[in-house]
Amino acid sequence: MTTEGADTEALEALEEWLEAAIEATAATLTLVEGEKDIAALRALGFTGPLRQVQTAGGLFGLAETLREEGVKEAIILTDWDRTGGKVARLLEEALRANGIRADLEVRRKLVRAAREIRHVESLDTYLETVRARAAAPARAGPEPRRE
Repeated sequence: MTTEGADTEALEALEEWLEAAIEATAATLTLVEGEKDIAALRALGFTGPLRQVQTAGGLFGLAETLREEGVKEAIILTDWDRTGGKVARLLEEALRANGIRADLEVRRKLVRAAREIRHVESLDTYLETVRARAAAPARAGPEPRRE
């Protein structure tokens, strides 16, 4: 596969994920690791409720607060590096222990769509980069050698 083809496929996968994720998160609380994650998602057009999980009460304290607020379901969208994976697992356990449905599907699909990066905060600039690469004219290879 050519680089151009790979970029086009990557762009299609990202844009498909983005459309589905914006729709899925429109009315459901989405939990992210930090402020920069929220900023990146807002820049991409996410309008639904977003909340940072890095709080003084820890993950279990956050889950208890969400239960008290009447939250029934939350989407977990942590980074897909080692730390983000650990946070996702612990947060899923804390939410379930508090009777809140934990949805990891948006995160799973993002992991498949954005293989070149590992952090939610990079999504907006990564999408711009992939769009630019996909739009760039194909680079011609070296001229065939004439004998």
